[in-house]
Amino acid sequence: MSTQQTGFSFVAQSRGWMLAPIGGVLWFGVDDTAATVYFPVYAGSSEVSKPFAVGTGSFHHVTWDAAFWVFNQVSNYSYLRWSEMSRDVQKVQAELEGKYLAEQAEVDGAARALHKQSPKLARDYLTRSSVAAGDEVMARWQELSKQLLDKYLDGNLKDATGKVTHPGYPEDWYRTVAKPTGEKLRTHKLPAEEAAEREEKAKAKATAEGMLKLLEARRLKVDAKLREQVLATGDLKKLEGWRVKAATAKAAAEVIDAK
Repeated sequence: MSTQQTGFSFVAQSRGWMLAPIGGVLWFGVDDTAATVYFPVYAGSSEVSKPFAVGTGSFHHVTWDAAFWVFNQVSNYSYLRWSEMSRDVQKVQAELEGKYLAEQAEVDGAARALHKQSPKLARDYLTRSSVAAGDEVMARWQELSKQLLDKYLDGNLKDATGKVTHPGYPEDWYRTVAKPTGEKLRTHKLPAEEAAEREEKAKAKATAEGMLKLLEARRLKVDAKLREQVLATGDLKKLEGWRVKAATAKAAAEVIDAK
């Protein structure tokens, strides 16, 4: 469950069988839980990554040095096309969180080894590890922000090759928007568009009739069902293809493909 009002959240990992500086970990993230990255901040840390530190920006002071505002920028932009953009967000989430989980045993082991030499060495190491994770999350989210802006610029969608497409919204969304407006949003075709459609239909009809005459001239039997199917087809390109086949077909039924 997630809500857009979330400022920060964390998952507390308490491992009582380990040394306190190592066993306690806050998996910390800012902004929406659905669009954040939880990274490890060890109990033994003496400082945190600057973008996540108190004093870097505030709720009333937007700064791109603060993780809170960078994450808000990404999540608020993603709300515009959440069904598509959330997949890009989740991909980076999984990449970073998966990395930190995979590295945890190694970090724990290194900290234990250092603690045997000096507790301070272990705390310093855990501090560097926690700060580095926060810095990495911030840098990656800044880059994600740029990627999303480029990929979804002006409501369009750009694929990996740079090709731009124009995805629509679900049909029920359009109906919900249009319903309160009555006829206000109804669109009408331009005279030129209507003329082009009439011309296309006329060509299709002439092509269909010409094809049927060709079949009859070749003394190939055309039953009522096939005739009706041909005349009902408004796809000019398909009809032209059928007409070509009609010139050499051994039976009228061979002309009409099943697809």
